[in-house]
Parts: sequence; C-alpha cells; structure tokens
Amino acid sequence: MQNLPDPIRLFLTDLANIPEVEALLLAGSQTAGTTDAHSDHDVYVYSSVMVPEASRRAVFEKHGAQMEVGNTFWELEDDGYIGRAPIELIYRSWEGLENDMERTVVRCEAWIGYTTCFWDNFIHSRILFDRTGKARALQEKYTVPYPDALAHNIIQKNLPLLKAQMPNYIDQVTKAIKRDDFVSINHRIAAFLASYFDILFALNRMPHPGEKKLIRIVKAHCQTIPEHFEEDVTAVTLLNVPLERVPFHLNRLAEEIETLL
Repeated sequence: MQNLPDPIRLFLTDLANIPEVEALLLAGSQTAGTTDAHSDHDVYVYSSVMVPEASRRAVFEKHGAQMEVGNTFWELEDDGYIGRAPIELIYRSWEGLENDMERTVVRCEAWIGYTTCFWDNFIHSRILFDRTGKARALQEKYTVPYPDALAHNIIQKNLPLLKAQMPNYIDQVTKAIKRDDFVSINHRIAAFLASYFDILFALNRMPHPGEKKLIRIVKAHCQTIPEHFEEDVTAVTLLNVPLERVPFHLNRLAEEIETLL
C-alpha cells in the first residue's frame, strides 16, 4: 500500500485484516493518471462472502471515518471521508467479476454503451492487498489483446442506433428539439454519446475507461479519431450552438466515425 496518504494506508491495512476481505484494488483516476483536486480514492473490495457490516463499522470507528454505510444505488458501497480524503469502498464478489470478464472478454457480448468498462476497471486497478493471489491471477488472465470479435460486436450493436435505424438517437433528439423538451434532448444526447464512445474505443481496440474525462483520454490515447471529434462533442454537450444545429453535429459525429470504420 505504498504511495498512499498515511490515513488512507492505515485505514486500508485495518480493512484488509477483516477475515472476509480477500483483495483490495485501487482504481479510478488514482491509477489512470487523471487525478485532480476533486478526485477520490475508489477502492474495490473483493471477497467470496459478504464482508460483515459490523466489521466494517468497527474499522470506520477506529479511524474516525465519516461514512455512509451500505449504499446500494449502483453497487454495494460505503462512501465518505478518511480525514479530509474522500473514499469509496465498492464491494464485489469474485463470482460476479468472473462472470463479467467471461461475458465481455471470452464470449465477446456487446452492450448498448459502456461494454468494456468493467474490463478496463479491473485490469488497470492497482492491487493493494491480495490474500490468496487470486486478484493477480485474474488480472494476468484477462490482460489480453482486445478481441476483434468484441470490437465487431460492439460496433454492430451500437452503430445503427446513432442514425441508421429506428429508433435512432438523432431522430429522437430532433423530435425533442421541435417539442422544446430539454429533458429529453439531454437524455437522448447522453444515450447517443454512450454508444458513440463505445464504438470509438472499440475502433481503437481500447477498453472503455468510463464516463469521466473522455475527450482528454481520447486525445491522449486513441490513434484513430474523427476529424471534428472535439468540436462536435463539445457542441452537443455544452449546447453552445443554437439547438437547431445540434442534429448537424450529431450527424457529423456519426458520419465521420462510420467513415473511419
């Protein structure tokens, strides 16, 4: 647990002493090299059985941690602060992890957006504690070249939704603009971008790094980028163009990535 602030390191050392805790992995911006003043510590806690809440609370109390215990909005999490340092503890089972990896990397099943996020999260996590060596073994197993079949399936599943088939996102955004339905405009643009980035990362054979700082990541790490990528993504996310111009930028995003394919 080197290179962690002392309060976080001491806290995680005690967390690792809970018998049910089998591995602790640090992920997110702390391992991606994209930290900023707002970054927290995303720590994934892997186990075969549930880590008892009473044991977790005992560690929190020992370190004076201010934690919300047992949040289940997405996954099971404990969220809060160790001193002034924000931290998220996300609890995952080995079975769930292996099912996700098998579905994505072996069976090459595509989703609508964010297909390879769990894969990217796991293989790029930093192992802080690994009681049995299972985390290291699984990282090595799934740190493999991006499967061509996976890229193909992601593109085939997501590309038609951009503009080619009903009910495609550009048509939905255009209707929402005509209705002055700003909630729907934002909702459908977000869906468009979820599929768009899934395609773009698949095209570059790069596991999807998640929803944050994507323009910066694409510019830094992708070899193949549509010509007007940054201009168009900025236009449709900031809505800094007249609304009637939004479909133009969405269409150009779709057309340029299709040309690259």
